[in-house]
Amino acid sequence: MEAAKILIADDDESLRTLLKAILGTQEGYLIEEAIDGTDALNKISLNKPDIAILDVMMPGQGGFELCEKLKADPETQSIKILTLANKAEDSDWAKSVGADAFVSKPFDPIELLATLKALKA
Repeated sequence: MEAAKILIADDDESLRTLLKAILGTQEGYLIEEAIDGTDALNKISLNKPDIAILDVMMPGQGGFELCEKLKADPETQSIKILTLANKAEDSDWAKSVGADAFVSKPFDPIELLATLKALKA
């Protein structure tokens, strides 16, 4: 089975590095990184990942806005989207914009991996 392609969009380089280590090195996912919502949108349109992990608070275009755009576009609406936010109460907002999953920061790597595996299923 081919490894799933995951785009990680977060303006925090240390978080991207951590996620890349957990998901790419340990779990074998194919990882691409984006530094903000605009960068993510460009990379998604070129490389259509299976899953996009979007930070809610990014400069310019945040994760919720990007999620809404991706889910409204027939070309990208099948991409599974996991949103990351500092506040657990943002999970209702994530659902309202079409996110497939929500994880609050700081996250438990085991919870994150279980959430991703559920999205792949």
